[in-house]
Amino acid sequence: MGIGAYVYLRRIFESIVFEEGVNAISEGKISEGDFRKMRMNDRIVALKDRLPSFLYEHHTELYGILSKGIHELDENECLDYYPVLYDCISLILDERLAQREKKLITKNAAYALSKIAKQIRE
Repeated sequence: MGIGAYVYLRRIFESIVFEEGVNAISEGKISEGDFRKMRMNDRIVALKDRLPSFLYEHHTELYGILSKGIHELDENECLDYYPVLYDCISLILDERLAQREKKLITKNAAYALSKIAKQIRE
C-alpha cells in the first residue's frame, strides 16, 4: 500500500513535468527530440520558469525520495514518509492551480481594460 502510493505520487509529479514539456514543445521553446533524451532533472531545469516554484526548488529531494520509495524503501518507511510527500505534491498542485487562475484573471482583466479604454475613446 505504501509503495503503491509512491507510484501514484510520482506519476502526478511526472505528469506535471511532461505536460509542461509538451506545452514548451508546441510553443517551439524546446525540441521534442531533446526533451525525450533528457533525464528528469534536466527536464525540470529546462522547464524551470514553467513549473511551480516548490517543484523546481525541491525536485531533487522529492523525486529522489519518490524513486527510492518505489525501488528501495520498505513498506513501513514508505508509510512513515507518505504524509510529507503528499503535502509536497498538494502544495505543487495548489501552486499550479493558482498560476492557472492568475493567468485567466490577468487575461480577463486585460481584455476588460482594453474594452473600457476603447469605449472611452469613442
